[in-house]
Amino acid sequence: MLDENTVIEPKTFFGELGGLHDALITAFSWNGENQNQVLSISIDDLNSNFLGLPEYKGKRPVEILLTGVKNLDCDIQIKSSSFSIYDFLIEEGACYSVHIKCSPGGYFKCQCESIELIDL
Repeated sequence: MLDENTVIEPKTFFGELGGLHDALITAFSWNGENQNQVLSISIDDLNSNFLGLPEYKGKRPVEILLTGVKNLDCDIQIKSSSFSIYDFLIEEGACYSVHIKCSPGGYFKCQCESIELIDL
């Protein structure tokens, strides 16, 4: 079931946003308690890749919900008070294969059924 928060074409959507480059990760959580496992990642600005450029549409903090998650693999290296997204890659198939590269190091990788955005 799709709702107004569902990203319809996530590969195109996140690609047009520059892979969320330089978006600060403000929180992340895993809910694996039920059949619909969810990885939640909150970022400070969906438009961060365009900061300082004419294309910048203003700050938009969001929570990204990856739902129906399978095969979650993560290695996060938090070496300071903040860390950011270096690149947000998606391959589309029977499900979405998501690879989020973090800076200064680390990643989240998983397959998911859908991706939603919630404005914060």
